[in-house]
Order: sequence, then C-alpha cells, then structure tokens
Amino acid sequence: KIYKDREILNYYDYTGYESYFYYDFSSLLVVLLILFFTTPVFSEEIELKMDSLILSSYKGKYATRREKVLASIVVSLLITLLFNFLDYIMFFVLFGFEGGFNPLYSLQSFAHTPFNSSIIQFVFFSIGCEIIGSMFFCSVFLVFSSISKRVLSAMICGIGILCFFILCNLNYHKAAHFWYFAQLLPSHA
Repeated sequence: KIYKDREILNYYDYTGYESYFYYDFSSLLVVLLILFFTTPVFSEEIELKMDSLILSSYKGKYATRREKVLASIVVSLLITLLFNFLDYIMFFVLFGFEGGFNPLYSLQSFAHTPFNSSIIQFVFFSIGCEIIGSMFFCSVFLVFSSISKRVLSAMICGIGILCFFILCNLNYHKAAHFWYFAQLLPSHA
C-alpha cells in the first residue's frame, strides 16, 4: 500500500542532494563546537572558585543557572543553523540543486523510503533532526559540566560519549560513510 501510485514525472541529476544527505562531517564539527562551548559553563565556576561568589549574588544560584542553560541552548541552536546553512550553500555551489520538489523516492538511496515528502521537505526534516540532536548533546554536556569540578574532566566525559555514539554509528553504517563526500570530488591525478 505504501509504494502504490508512485511515479517520477521529471528526472534530474541528484548528485548534489545525494551528497548533501550523506555528508555528516559538519555534524561532527557542530557537536565538537557545542562540546567546547558548553563544558566550561558550570565546571569553570567551580574550578575558579567563583561558585561562592555566585551564591552570594542577588540573583543567586538558580537564576544564574537558568540563564546559563538558556544561553548554551541558544548558542547550540545558532551553531547548528549556521553550519546547516553553510552546508546547503556549499552543496548548491558545488553541484547545484535541481528537482527539489520531486518526491524523496526519486533519489536512488531513498527509492524504498515510506516517506511521501518532497526532497526539500526532507531537507528541512533532516535539519530539524540535527537541531534535536544538538540540543541533546548540549544537555548531556551541560550535565557533565554541572557534575564535574574541572573543565578538562567534563570535556573528557563529553568526548567519551561522543566517541561512543560515533562507534555505534560506524557499526550501523559503513565505515566509509564519513568519507563519501571526498569520493565525489574530482581527482586531479
């Protein structure tokens, strides 16, 4: 029933979209930037012994924590949106995007997808998923920052969790998945 009445009316060169959907190096950079921005948020105040000063301030501990969490989420969201925008522009300049309003199943790697959305809709869906993932990692790194008394130990815990997820991804996909984009570039040999 899902695959009934499917037809592709126009055919285009979908190399740009295929490359865009398989390119995930900037996602790794986004998570690393979030790691470097969020791990010092709470642990640095303990490491520098500023926590007693913050407790004695007018706003106190809870208002300051709320503002730090909110600022971390906003910075993570901006980093994610910036990198997604730059990725889209980069692939548009390199390959050009044609046929974005065709159904998603017109792409070879999504031929058997149950989604009946257009390619452009799926671009926004994947950006939304990346935003949710970056908020998840921001939250995890903030928890490590609030538990740890040193910035370095919070970063090591964050890198450990990140490595765990990367290894889970490599076991799920092919190891060459990270280098898919490099294979598409023309060789000058």
